[in-house]
Amino acid sequence: FLKGKYKCPVVQFDGLLAGGLKDVVAELDRMPVESKPHAPSIWDFALQEQKLKEVADIANETLTHKTQGSEAKLNKILATTQKLDRVLLNPYFGLLIFAIIMGTLFTSIFWFAAPFMDAIDGSFGKLNEIVSGWGENSLLVDFLANGIVSSFGAVFVFVPQIFILFFGIGILEGSGYLARAATLIDKPFSKLGMSGRSFVPILSGFACAIPAMIATRNISSARDRWITNFVIPLMTCSARLPVYALLLAFLFRNEPAWKAGLALAALYLGSLVVGAVAAFIVNKLIPEKDRAFFMMELPIYRRPKMRVLLQQAFSRTLSYVKRAGPMIFIFAVIIWVGTTFPDHKNENAQQKLENSYAGQIGHMIEPAFEPMGVDWRVGVGLISAFAAREVFVSSMGVVFNITSEDEDTVQKSMLNEMSTATNRHGEKVFTVASVAGLLVFFMIALQCMTTVAVAQREMRSTKFAVMQLVLFNGVAYVLAIVVVQSLKSMGYG
Repeated sequence: FLKGKYKCPVVQFDGLLAGGLKDVVAELDRMPVESKPHAPSIWDFALQEQKLKEVADIANETLTHKTQGSEAKLNKILATTQKLDRVLLNPYFGLLIFAIIMGTLFTSIFWFAAPFMDAIDGSFGKLNEIVSGWGENSLLVDFLANGIVSSFGAVFVFVPQIFILFFGIGILEGSGYLARAATLIDKPFSKLGMSGRSFVPILSGFACAIPAMIATRNISSARDRWITNFVIPLMTCSARLPVYALLLAFLFRNEPAWKAGLALAALYLGSLVVGAVAAFIVNKLIPEKDRAFFMMELPIYRRPKMRVLLQQAFSRTLSYVKRAGPMIFIFAVIIWVGTTFPDHKNENAQQKLENSYAGQIGHMIEPAFEPMGVDWRVGVGLISAFAAREVFVSSMGVVFNITSEDEDTVQKSMLNEMSTATNRHGEKVFTVASVAGLLVFFMIALQCMTTVAVAQREMRSTKFAVMQLVLFNGVAYVLAIVVVQSLKSMGYG
């Protein structure tokens, strides 16, 4: 009827879920290319109001027939949603279920990713062997094999874990549970000077602090936004995941995956605890002028579309690879040059490393890192991580000269080197104490200079950004030393 009355195609369209979008595109494709818009006419409000009334009457008549068939179904969906909310929004059971869901997600990061990681790891190991065979005693071949291939292999082996993390967060968001989690967290957040509206930016911080800080623009309260931006860098972003995965793989080598998964969940929970403590302290220091009002729409529970979830997870993972790739390449070149020259002709790998530029600089800064239980090689990796945290892993691959000649994979070679590495006193560098200290350091330290720049831009305050940089790194350094020395005194050194 509408098509005949108004002489144009009419398509039903759902503005929320985009239902009918394909029909709209199809109708547009059918329009002749030479079609031109009519000349503008004087707007007749009375005529347009009459047309809208006619359209509304026809729509109501159509919906009456459709509603009779779908009302029962809708009521059933709403009843199911209400039943689930009685449990998932319970102030006690809801928080427990939330903890179980997050623990399951982090355990799956190790469990499901294992075969894909092995495949990627083995591929880079074989590639290293192939490139190494192009020529002996060749600086170019050594650079390609032990500089580029090893560096990228050390980081990209963790891409499946990052994909699973993004995929899991997508499930929480697509199912409608994410809004419930924000509602659950509103009350404890209010004690820390924030509201449930801060939950989504903070959860986004588990992927990357940069979009998380930008997402705080939706927080109306300036005070809440200040506190939220302050604690976001403490959340465990995806750049920390390769570092955690490497260190936990060392601690739980040849152990069941669930142990490393629980340890990873504990690290994520630990970042929340540290963030909560930081927010609590800041909340007490900043005077409260007005309280923010929290209100959020709770969508019905729905089954996420697998195609959409996979596309989103792939897109976010690809974005991570594109962002990390250039930085890894730059630092692979810098660290390879630093660890190879000036004594590049020395056939003794240990002596060549000791006499290299990186070795000389590392020995100068080693006293600052010895209280953390590590030597100059790890110190070089920690400094390089200030450009991007994931660079730490590739730096370790270059510094420890991972070639995969005697092992099947790059990661196995690295773990083997870590287990046998000793400092100038003949003591093992990587122990339970030193690795725990490194985990604490990476959990708190602000090592992403891009995040510092975004913090300055979003808060329009250089003082805020510099304060974060100095405070977080200072606290991370002190706490790492405390953890290492305490564990050493308990016999874990």
